[in-house]
Amino acid sequence: MATKKSGLIFIIVLLALAPFGQADFQIGTRYLDGTAFEPDTDILRLDENLYLSMYAEEVFPTGSAVVRWQLLCDRSLATITGGVLGPDAYDGIIYAHPGGRGRQGWFDYDPWLGPGYEPGVYADNILYTPQSLGDVTVEFWSNGGMIGAPDYYLADSVVIRQVPEPMTIALLGLGGVFLLRRRTYSK
Repeated sequence: MATKKSGLIFIIVLLALAPFGQADFQIGTRYLDGTAFEPDTDILRLDENLYLSMYAEEVFPTGSAVVRWQLLCDRSLATITGGVLGPDAYDGIIYAHPGGRGRQGWFDYDPWLGPGYEPGVYADNILYTPQSLGDVTVEFWSNGGMIGAPDYYLADSVVIRQVPEPMTIALLGLGGVFLLRRRTYSK
């Protein structure tokens, strides 16, 4: 009877602690020169690129320490390539997503600092390159470092609005003027 009771207590404690093990990482965006890109207000021209990063603003305890993640977008609108482990990742790897939609990998915390993730950058310099016009949703999926969590959850997403570069807009305007002039001369 005591074994059943202690097993039940263990399960209750494990379930009570489960929400605290899910790390809350976020997507960071900046221009290649280092200035901030604000997805809510800024617009990205097709001739510009961004660096994406994954960071945490708070301390997060974790179950297994290893966070598996995917950074994905619609590959017809943009590409996500490259990347390095951030300065706060103790170990890990970044590689291409098998579906060509972005990057994926894993990172780990420094076990000498204690259990869990400290605030900081865990993956950085992931290159975002727009391919065509439109709004692109970049999604960060993670297992949150949970013990035995094979399923990914959507940890964060940003929408990047992409517009043509100024030269394309100017050429379209000149083409329209040319068509109007051609129409008036033909009458």
